[in-house]
Amino acid sequence: MSIAENTVIFSVTNGKEDYPQVAVLWAQFLDKLNISNYIVYCLDKESFNYLNEKGVRCQFVKKKPQIEDKPLSERGLGLDKRFGIIGAYKCMIAKDLLKQGKNIVFADTDAFFFRDPMPHISELLDQYDCLLSTAILGCSHPQKILKQIGFTACGGFFALKAGRGSIDFISDIESRL
Repeated sequence: MSIAENTVIFSVTNGKEDYPQVAVLWAQFLDKLNISNYIVYCLDKESFNYLNEKGVRCQFVKKKPQIEDKPLSERGLGLDKRFGIIGAYKCMIAKDLLKQGKNIVFADTDAFFFRDPMPHISELLDQYDCLLSTAILGCSHPQKILKQIGFTACGGFFALKAGRGSIDFISDIESRL
């Protein structure tokens, strides 16, 4: 099986603000590119019902990440509650897919694909286990890491090849949230 055939493109949304409406547009862009191996994971019933009614491939996430009970003072990356919880869901879902032997591509619902990304991503995942976008802006999070090394990993796009190394990488991030 090729890398592209064994890859799931996914995103996460909830009913806050206009995220479900943006997720519909995100899915429409993928549909126009004839990309069908995507799924939007919904963190609440409201967004799940909305996306389901619009015909978007989606799944309601019943399982909660362990960070839900962790006080902000105990979170290693210094993220605020909103980023920490969404990040925890991304990690939990990514790890579940990786354990199923799936390669994964995560993209925030406001990261639109105008061309099929899979030929390029497949080529890169053939050589590397992990693809990350980075942020160098002064408002990047966490500030402590930005100051130490000059950039942070942007959680809005990443791709991981299925395997023990990717699972361990996500587990390490989870432990720091």
